[in-house]
Amino acid sequence: MTKLEVVVTSPMTFTASFNYVSDREYKPNEGWATRHKTVRDKTNLDDMIDSANRVFINQLNVKMIKKNVRDVVIDRNLGGAIDYPDDWNLIVSKGDKSATLNVYFVWELDAGAGANLNRAVMVQDDLGDVPPEAVLAHEIGHFLGMPDENRPKKAIGFLMSTGSRLRRNEMLAMRKVLAHILKLAKT
Repeated sequence: MTKLEVVVTSPMTFTASFNYVSDREYKPNEGWATRHKTVRDKTNLDDMIDSANRVFINQLNVKMIKKNVRDVVIDRNLGGAIDYPDDWNLIVSKGDKSATLNVYFVWELDAGAGANLNRAVMVQDDLGDVPPEAVLAHEIGHFLGMPDENRPKKAIGFLMSTGSRLRRNEMLAMRKVLAHILKLAKT
């Protein structure tokens, strides 16, 4: 006998602010000059969010809501690649404190295409042939507690945006992490 198990989960939402990062340097007799900045196009942001939301709504009944879109200017030349922890901590300190998650678009990361830590996600400009929405969904998956792992047919951990399905225990664990984050955000 075949048995169908159906579980309906209540919808959950979280807010995200999107930060477009640049750095600048002050030189006597010249003033402030921009040294590096993301080339990520703000007009594509809603499509990126919609793409990530399709993954999370369909599998988790979780929706990301755009809170703010901001330009973040760092008054220091950060160099060619954002490094951890110094550059990371400086950039993250400029985040939107009212958002559940801050996403930072930067020119280059020394850690790879994307990274996340403590309610902050960074995505670099040059992603090769990987769509930015795939990196965003992947990093939000980490924000929700999903670790990288070697699953069959996956080169680098989970690739949620490519249609791979979450296991039931993963889905429940991610919703539990988000519930905990939302609870902490209220206090």
